[in-house]
Amino acid sequence: MRNYGEEQKHPLRTHSCAVGESEDPRLVLQREMRDYVQCIRKHPKSWPFQTPVDGNLVPGYYDVVKQPMDLATILQKIDNFEYVTRDTVLADLRLMIRNCKVFNPPNNNYHKAAVDLEKVFGGFKE
Repeated sequence: MRNYGEEQKHPLRTHSCAVGESEDPRLVLQREMRDYVQCIRKHPKSWPFQTPVDGNLVPGYYDVVKQPMDLATILQKIDNFEYVTRDTVLADLRLMIRNCKVFNPPNNNYHKAAVDLEKVFGGFKE
């Protein structure tokens, strides 16, 4: 069981899965990215990021946020092989956090969750 109070080792940098001659490197990358995003989804501070923001429930969100991103969309993109490098999935994770911080003021629980999640996962750095 992971201790979410401490910074986690970055699975995309430390994954030790060796690619066999018969295993497609794209499948290895897909598995690594999916495992990492699933780990994020299980974190208690990930609650605002599970699904796309409902514009009917959050008026003005799509006026401010022009490139929305959430964990369900990232997983869908992983499953559709839309990411070809680790950097591209990490860029979408950073976009997701940035969108939340731009839309919500610093004292807001959504903003606080974004800051906390970013800290735990090391800023989603390469």
